[in-house]
Amino acid sequence: MSARKHKLEHYGIRYIETLLEPFNPILGAKIRAAWEEYEAGVTPEARWVREADKADCLIKAYDYELQTHGEKGLEEFQSLTSKITSQEGKAWLRLLQEERKAHFSRLEQRVPLIFVIGISCLPYFDFVSDSSSGAPGVCKKTQCALLSKGFGFRLISLDQVLHEKSHDPTYPHAQYVKDCLAEQDVDVATELAINLLGRKINESNTWSLVLGFPERKEQLVEFEKKVSTTHENKAMLTFVGSKDELHNTVEELSRANAPACRKAGTFRWSW
Repeated sequence: MSARKHKLEHYGIRYIETLLEPFNPILGAKIRAAWEEYEAGVTPEARWVREADKADCLIKAYDYELQTHGEKGLEEFQSLTSKITSQEGKAWLRLLQEERKAHFSRLEQRVPLIFVIGISCLPYFDFVSDSSSGAPGVCKKTQCALLSKGFGFRLISLDQVLHEKSHDPTYPHAQYVKDCLAEQDVDVATELAINLLGRKINESNTWSLVLGFPERKEQLVEFEKKVSTTHENKAMLTFVGSKDELHNTVEELSRANAPACRKAGTFRWSW
């Protein structure tokens, strides 16, 4: 412990003691004695509490690593493991280290997903007419398709997934989906769209470009909830909102290689 930290804690304990002085000076003295015993670290109780304090730091660091989905690795806190020396403390530490190791192992196996947003596309036409020259022009879906083919990504279009399901006689929501698609101002329920996307994503353990989702921030919130519960640590999520950003992201992911890519868990939202 640094001298300044010790001094600040010392004066903090003194302040508590002075607060208690008019009402319960014995309790104030006991608190001060307990702190001094902890600082000395001589008694078995003091050593155990000091170990528990270090274990608490390790648990909080791991919890933060979980919350950031691998974006933040707090390896520097692992030096605290040398401070845990009791047999019971070591047993708890082994459990934490095994869980942390399994967590990072799952992170290495995640599938990169690039959600293409803010870019309009024509889902069922590879080419549209260029009014100025009459020559065929490449629509946004075709740009994504070319990138998918060139870099080995799988292209997933929510619109296409919905159309396929609307014509699937075995799908219980087929007619509902078909009726929604027939309307211009009615969207398929977000929960249903997320479930269908999740199934499509899980069909293959390959990199994917996803078109047509999300369209609203509310859908993003629901997707994040779904990912954190049923697809934990499986998806590396990156959102792109322009053609240049899409090209750059695909190239960066390809250069980095999936397991080493550090864009996991980051969301770049563009409207």
